[in-house]
Amino acid sequence: MDAASVSPDDATSAQPAPTRGTPGRSLDSTKDPLIHDAAIELIAELGYERVSMEAIAARAQASKATLYRRWPSKAELVADAMKCRMATDEVLPDTGDVREDLLSGLRRMTKDMAAHDVALTVGLMNAMRSDPELARVIRERMFDVKHAAVQAWLRRAIERGQLPRTADVELFQEVAPAMVFMRLMVTGQPVDEVFIRRIVDDVLLPLLFRNPTDPRMPEENPIVNGHPHEL
Repeated sequence: MDAASVSPDDATSAQPAPTRGTPGRSLDSTKDPLIHDAAIELIAELGYERVSMEAIAARAQASKATLYRRWPSKAELVADAMKCRMATDEVLPDTGDVREDLLSGLRRMTKDMAAHDVALTVGLMNAMRSDPELARVIRERMFDVKHAAVQAWLRRAIERGQLPRTADVELFQEVAPAMVFMRLMVTGQPVDEVFIRRIVDDVLLPLLFRNPTDPRMPEENPIVNGHPHEL
């Protein structure tokens, strides 16, 4: 059949169907950074609860339809914006030495936390307490990914014989972020190299090598990097 014999209806049906946006993909990804920035700026200025998708669209000079094609809800958009702003390599350091891995990881975490706006961080934490959807999405997009990375690092260290199989993984993952957050967001004290080394040597290593038969005491002569290490 030649082109002249094709009817208008046939020509229409022969065209490929238009594609639609799907969650996690944007029809025009070049707008994503502008939309992310608009969402974060507005939340820092007004608070999460007072920001609407319409306001974000207006600040980013985008249509509301564009936002909803990319993100099904405000919570999804905000979580994505925060994840992109906090984006770092989720694979923890692998120097071959547990202590050096911890020091390097804490330095990176401190740098990431210090780069965030305090009002934004505190505002989102408050919003998570009253908005179950926001809390769920933030945890899935940000905390669960980091949790999995730490789990992988711990498994690797245990398999190498650098950490005991009784290491308290859950408590370990809560302690360091809480201590850094306290200084950065509450007391204003410096999170310098001296403090980072204190966290590692006085808190994290004793916690990881804690004797399960007596939760108050670390194991004697724990093995770090294949050698006895006095804490």
